[in-house]
Amino acid sequence: MALQTRRAGWYKRSAALRPEVREEPAALLLVRGDLVQAIAAQSAAAGRNEVGGPLFGTVERSWNGNEFGLVVSILATVPAGLAVLGASSSVALGSESGGDGERAASALLWLRSLTGLDLLHLGDWHRHPGHLDRPSGGDLDTARELRAVAAAPIWLIAIAVGDERVRESARVEDGVVAHARASSASAELRFYRVDGRAGCRRLPVRIENETVPRLPPLPWHIADPTRFTVECRLLTAAGFAIAIEETARGKKPETVLRLSRDGRPALLVGTGPGYPKTRPRVSDERRCEIRIDGPWSPERFLVDLVNGVER
Repeated sequence: MALQTRRAGWYKRSAALRPEVREEPAALLLVRGDLVQAIAAQSAAAGRNEVGGPLFGTVERSWNGNEFGLVVSILATVPAGLAVLGASSSVALGSESGGDGERAASALLWLRSLTGLDLLHLGDWHRHPGHLDRPSGGDLDTARELRAVAAAPIWLIAIAVGDERVRESARVEDGVVAHARASSASAELRFYRVDGRAGCRRLPVRIENETVPRLPPLPWHIADPTRFTVECRLLTAAGFAIAIEETARGKKPETVLRLSRDGRPALLVGTGPGYPKTRPRVSDERRCEIRIDGPWSPERFLVDLVNGVER
C-alpha cells in the first residue's frame, strides 16, 4: 500500500527555507477535530480505494527547561481532486499532469496570504483500505525523498484506517416486501514522524480546537480548478478581461472577479466558497450591489449572469 508522488518540484523551490536541524527535537502534535472529521469523510467516500492529501500547519519551537522541542499544529488538508489517483493498494498524489501538486501549492499560498500564518506543508495523509495502520515500505521511501526537500523541520505521515459495516434485511408483510438497510463506520488516524535514519515512529496526538487557528474553507477557484478554467474561457470568449481581487485579512473569504470589456465600467462578481451551488453577488465599481432577477442554478455560468446585467 504505497503512497506515490510526482510533485517534488514545488518542494525543491522552498528547500532553501528549511532550517538545519542536527538532532531530532521532541515534538508535540496538536490536531484540529474538524481536520480529523474531514479526513474521515474523504476516507469513507473513497470506498475500497485509497485516497489522501497534504497536511498543512505550523511549527513553533518551545523551551521545556532543558532544550527546545517542536509544537506542531496540524490545521488543514486539501479535499481530494480528480488528479488524486486512488486504487485498492496505492494512491498517487501531486500528479503534474493532473495539476494536483499545483493545486495544493496554490491552496497553501492562498491560506498564507489570507491568515498571515507561517503555514507549512508538514506531510501527507492517506487511507489504507485494509487494517495496515503503519506506513508501508513504499510510503517510507516517498516520505524520505520529500523530507529531504521540504521546507518544514519535520515530516509526517498520517495513516487512516477504518471499517464500514452494512446490515440489510428484507421481510414480507401483507404481501409487501419491506427492505431495511443500516450502516455504521469507524475510523482511526495515526501520525508517524519520518526521521530519515531509522524509518518512522508514531507520535501521540492531542485534539485541540480552542488554542490553534481554524483555517477558512478553500475558495472554489482553488478547490475546483477545472470549473475555474471553464468559467475563465467562457468569459474571455465573451470579450471580458478578468482580474482576481484578493480578500483582505479579517474579512469573510470570497473570490471577487473584476470583469471589464469594451471600455465599460467594470463589474465585480463575488463568489463564496460554496460556488457554484451558492448564488454569486454582482456589484459595480463603487461596490453597490446590482439586483439580479431570476433563479440561480449550478448549471449556469458567470458569463450568463454578467451578460444579463449588461443588457
